[in-house]
Amino acid sequence: MTGCGGNQTTPETAPDTGTADPAEPTEALTVRDAWSRPAPDQGMGAAYLEIANTSSVPDTLLTATSNVALRVELHETFDAGEGMRGMREVEAGFPIPAGGTLAMEPGGFHVMLIGLREPLVQGAVWSLELNFAQAGTRRVEVTVRSLEAESAPPSAGP
Repeated sequence: MTGCGGNQTTPETAPDTGTADPAEPTEALTVRDAWSRPAPDQGMGAAYLEIANTSSVPDTLLTATSNVALRVELHETFDAGEGMRGMREVEAGFPIPAGGTLAMEPGGFHVMLIGLREPLVQGAVWSLELNFAQAGTRRVEVTVRSLEAESAPPSAGP
């Protein structure tokens, strides 16, 4: 990911839903670099982030929710042929392999925000809940970044 900065959930900030396998602590799943682009209200937006799974058990991001949009879906970008790209919902969720990382970025997997209740303005921070098969629910803070910051190196700041 380029130019992404964000907050990371920790066991202290993530609610323990009791759905994880007791042999694999939920802190083995780390969410980082959560960001979105600016977007107008009543429109659509997207969130991007990275999820690392340091456990020996695979997990799946099943759903996401947020109060900033009427509907939140997990989407993928695909090749629709003849040089066209499309987006579609992935109802089965996104697998996160044991010891692996899921990168959600422009042109690939992302969280789609449909029917924004308010504009996403540069510098704003909003909450996103991620629901996992093993790790339960995690709340992350998503920072709205300008398009310029999106392409800047991570050390350049927001």
